[in-house]
Formats: sequence, C-alpha cells, structure tokens
Amino acid sequence: MPRFGAVTSPTPRPPGPPGRGRPRSASADAGILAAARALVAELGYAQLTMEAVAGRAGVARTTVYRRWPAKADLVVAAVAEPFGALLDQARHDADPVDVLAQVADVLERPEIRAAFLSLVSESWRDRSLRLRVEDLLLRPALEAVRVQVSAVVGPGTSDDQLQLIDDLVLGALEHRLLVSGRGVDRDYLTRLVDAVRTSLNA
Repeated sequence: MPRFGAVTSPTPRPPGPPGRGRPRSASADAGILAAARALVAELGYAQLTMEAVAGRAGVARTTVYRRWPAKADLVVAAVAEPFGALLDQARHDADPVDVLAQVADVLERPEIRAAFLSLVSESWRDRSLRLRVEDLLLRPALEAVRVQVSAVVGPGTSDDQLQLIDDLVLGALEHRLLVSGRGVDRDYLTRLVDAVRTSLNA
C-alpha cells in the first residue's frame, strides 16, 4: 500500500480474521536478531545462511525474509541493535564517561566482538555491506561519542575536530577492546576524555 494518498472507502472495513495484518512480533524480532548475532560469531558472515538463522530462532524462513530480505540487512541489524539505544542515551546523559562505558560494554560482549570483527572484515570485500555497516552500525556509535565529547570540548566544534574525535575515541576503544583485548575501566575512559579535551582545546 502506498505510504501517502491511500484510497479511502465510504464505510470502514470490518477487521480481518486473526493473523491478518498483525503487527510484527517483537519477541520474534528479538529472537531472530539474537540468533543472527550468535551464528555470525560462530560461523562468520560468509558461512551464515538465513536458513540457519531461522532454525536457531525457531521460526519459518519466510518470517526472516519478510523482515530482512537480504543477509546483509539482517546481520548488520543484529549487530547494530545493541548500539541503537546509545545515541538516545547520549542525548540525555550529561556524563561522557558513562556513555563511553556503555559503548565499551557493548563491544566487550563476546558475540558482539566476534560478529563486529567478522562484519568489518567482510565489508572490505562487499561495498554494499560496507555502506550498511557504516550507516547502521558505525554511525550510531559515532554519533553517541560525538554528542558527548564535543560537548565537553566546547561550542563550535568543526567537522575536522569531529573527525578527530571519531579517530581518537573510537579508535582507542576498538584497539583496546577488539585488537589487544586489554579492556577499559572508568579511569581509562576519564583519561581518554581529558586527553581529547586537552588536544582539541590546545
């Protein structure tokens, strides 16, 4: 049905039988996304199939395809889901260290870590996947960081400064959490924010 300009009828239509036109099941969505995260961590992106996700989630294959027509859409949505609330939190949370701690908590989850690395690796061979990763996965994390860290840097943050914030903050987190595996604590995050503030205000 078109989004705008829908045809109207003189009298309302009676409701259809049960099951017709029902809204999507939030529990089914959550189960599919959780299954996709687990399987991409176990198998890698290339070996993952929609059929395997449907089997793990206990739903019909058509249920998965109705929601996510392509594997790239599904896997990126699955990995991006935990990051989705971070931007909203960043807009309401006055403490940049708290927001960065939430980003770190997500990246430290074993299934997110494995799936994230698998997606980024595969995206270098698949431009369409790369665009999805940037738009749905990296952008919310970047925006959450920018909202908070640019606030402590001060007003009038330039585009070049925002890019530097991305590189300094997310680069540091990704290296510590995904590459070296050393982890972060509140003291490290506080020093990281202070270092960014100092370097950009110098």
